[in-house]
Amino acid sequence: MLPLQDGTPDVPQATFFAYNSRLSVQRLLHQDGANTLYLEFNVPPGTMASLDGRRLTVQDSVLLTVEPIADRYGLVLSPSGLAFTIDAAPTAAFSFAMYGDFSVAEGSVYESAAEYAAALQIWFEVTPGRWRPVSGSGPAGSDRVEGRVDQPGVYIVAAPR
Repeated sequence: MLPLQDGTPDVPQATFFAYNSRLSVQRLLHQDGANTLYLEFNVPPGTMASLDGRRLTVQDSVLLTVEPIADRYGLVLSPSGLAFTIDAAPTAAFSFAMYGDFSVAEGSVYESAAEYAAALQIWFEVTPGRWRPVSGSGPAGSDRVEGRVDQPGVYIVAAPR
């Protein structure tokens, strides 16, 4: 898992309405003087299929919470009863340019911090302690990793061992 550097400014959680009729974008920022990006979370129009078994229409909105994970790059998405369409899903793009702690690459299977960064993916916690990589996730430029968020739950940024 990609940790944050010691002393990294906090990132507050975001609670917001996502509208099924339009793109909803939420940016979670470090509480530093520069408002450094931690995460951009995008919910495309028409991606929310149901909430607690009730079918959602294009006129519906859902109150979402995106909570950063302490001391590492990751998020917890709720509410748990939300389901997305098969064709489209929200995306998460983590920015680690300023606060990523790449000392975890030392002594790993990766030759350098750059090689470790290039291997980063978003992972979903299937059951407690059991993770699977998010299909199609990976680097998006030199200091970002992005991927689909197919369902509510816990997601982290990590490189395969």
